[in-house]
Amino acid sequence: MDVPPYLCSPARSPISPSKRKSPARAESLHLLEKMQAEALAHTREEVSKTLDIDPGAREVESPKPKKKVFKVVDGIEFETESAYRRHLYQTQYSFIDREGETLIRRPGDIGGQSHDLCNLKNCEVQLLDHSAQVLCDRLVDCKVFIGPCESDVFIRDCENCTFTIACKQLRVRDCSHCQVYLYSYTRPALETSHHMAFANFNGAYPRLGIQFRKAKLDPEYNKWDQVHDFSRSDPAIPKPHWTELPAKDKVKWEISFPNCNGKPENPVGHRQNGNALWFTQANGMNAATPRSGKSAMKGLKKASIGGAGKSLFRAKSF
Repeated sequence: MDVPPYLCSPARSPISPSKRKSPARAESLHLLEKMQAEALAHTREEVSKTLDIDPGAREVESPKPKKKVFKVVDGIEFETESAYRRHLYQTQYSFIDREGETLIRRPGDIGGQSHDLCNLKNCEVQLLDHSAQVLCDRLVDCKVFIGPCESDVFIRDCENCTFTIACKQLRVRDCSHCQVYLYSYTRPALETSHHMAFANFNGAYPRLGIQFRKAKLDPEYNKWDQVHDFSRSDPAIPKPHWTELPAKDKVKWEISFPNCNGKPENPVGHRQNGNALWFTQANGMNAATPRSGKSAMKGLKKASIGGAGKSLFRAKSF
């Protein structure tokens, strides 16, 4: 009895294709594999010619990546970044262990980086560029010019030195018998130091005003004489801790550049006194805008300055 096709199992169904390959199909597959092998061999041969590699090589080796080399302006190369940075610090961003030398960084040499001065004796130092931070440690009998510094200038363990400094804030510790011609946007900090003489900024060189702007310093507001003495009650420290340098002892420090038509300039000016009303400026909460003319002290108004003996403030009527 014949069984209907729809009742047969898939393996025995008369419509199932035969599992055995026909001779024509097997020949086609063999020919295709042969063509693929020939194409692959031809491709490898062409690649080996391009890369100048032995055609018999089974695999093409990729070129090895080149090692990164750190090169400085003077032509010296370093294999590691740490060695490169160490060389830059020693040659461009510090003066260490010098005696009886004139040490100069010209505009563009520092470029807003930090700079260190350490263990200098009887040296003249000129940092004539804007910087991020300057450290002065263990200087003796030195004359130092520090151009506009965007942040802090630290003077530590220095003796019998003369400094000309423009910075956001000056911090002095363990120093004695030094003169400081200063521009400071905030109050200078003095600690465990004595016989320090302060005066208004006296430095000048071409395009100094541009460097003040790069360092974000406003020459209109200078607190050089608003020194905060953290050790004022310490009896172990000789007195005086600090004084204002007498006018008869003040000198200018002007520097000219060769092959430069610009004249030395001092954007700070030559005011004898600093901003005594520092607390009215816009440095903190509830402070007045610097040019607004409004006082930050409640209950007080500024009086017009019209004659001798008149007070700068008058009480507001309530």
